[in-house]
Amino acid sequence: MLGIVWRENEAVLRRFDRTSLTPMSGRVELGHNGGAWSFSPDKSKVAVAGGAPLEVRIVDIRQMRLDDVVPLPRDFAQPPEDPAVAVLAWPTGGRILALIEWGAWRHALVVVDPVERRIVSRETIEGTLVGQARTRDGLALLLAPPARIGPSKLLMVDSAGKQRSIALTEVPAGLETIDPQRAVQRVELPAVAVDPTGARALVIPAGGRVAEIDLARGQVAYREVREPVSLLGRLRNWLEPTAEAKAAEGPARQAAWVGDHLVAVSGQDAHRLAQGDEQTTPAGLALIDVRHWTKRTLDEQASQFSFSAGTLLAYGTSWNSATQETSGMGLTAYGLDGKRRFHLFADEPIYYLETAGSYAYVWRDGASPVAIDLRSGSVSRELDRFRGSDLPALMVP
Repeated sequence: MLGIVWRENEAVLRRFDRTSLTPMSGRVELGHNGGAWSFSPDKSKVAVAGGAPLEVRIVDIRQMRLDDVVPLPRDFAQPPEDPAVAVLAWPTGGRILALIEWGAWRHALVVVDPVERRIVSRETIEGTLVGQARTRDGLALLLAPPARIGPSKLLMVDSAGKQRSIALTEVPAGLETIDPQRAVQRVELPAVAVDPTGARALVIPAGGRVAEIDLARGQVAYREVREPVSLLGRLRNWLEPTAEAKAAEGPARQAAWVGDHLVAVSGQDAHRLAQGDEQTTPAGLALIDVRHWTKRTLDEQASQFSFSAGTLLAYGTSWNSATQETSGMGLTAYGLDGKRRFHLFADEPIYYLETAGSYAYVWRDGASPVAIDLRSGSVSRELDRFRGSDLPALMVP
């Protein structure tokens, strides 16, 4: 298993044992690169990129050696803003897509030929990048208007760099400044997910209808998602103020296709409180069945999730700046049937989690990270070597 380790702003690519995360032989120096990565179609190589110097480094995984370095253009970005590669995709053997970002809403798409080590094309992209997903032949980029919240669009980019824009008039997205003195911004960050076949994408806002996009035709349908509400749920709505009644910073969502007809979605909402304080609250973890357009909430406390080996892992944190308190929910595992499989760590905040096959690696504040066997639902090993330091960023094809 591959992973990137950061030490003093320098990245190193290493192999790790899956059960213990013990470093194995072989290492490749990456410099400041490593924030974005993508495997080649045959999984024999990996492309990595990041900050200055702006470049794509190609590593031969079998030999664990640096194969090539392809410099990227940076003359479209003016100082003092430094460009960095935000997203990489390697859809075909002869093409790599690099999305370069500088500032909040300035981007450029560069198409790289890794065989001939040359730049094939480059084109600037206007808008705020609020979400992205890899497709079978390129990238799906969810873009909002610059410096404001407004109707979003899904920009489809194929392996040749050809772009196709699909307007999503009913899905607002973006960020805008609402309190310049305190540098407070209002955000609307919908989730985007592409199905494994590459036939369709979903863009899921915090409220309102879900946009279903037929990627072959570019057609958009807006779907009402129904969720049965229990008597307890209706009473709660009557007795408690709604999120709309608070001074909200705004919602952020994440989503992923986790089954043939199932999409998992979670996230959090940020709120402004009295005296300029802030609070985040979990949006919960839900499963959307795209056959019937129904939603089932699995866990109301979750603000993040991960999916591996048929298991949904719900976790997350809530923060209140007035009390300086962080609360959590531990870690809860669910099957795609919605049944709870196991729960660990009581109500501890989980700050960082990664998965690889049937293992999950969990970082908790003030404790050693642990490896969890998803098959048994138990801690399989304490990762003492990483206590007080960052876990490696694992790279799973």
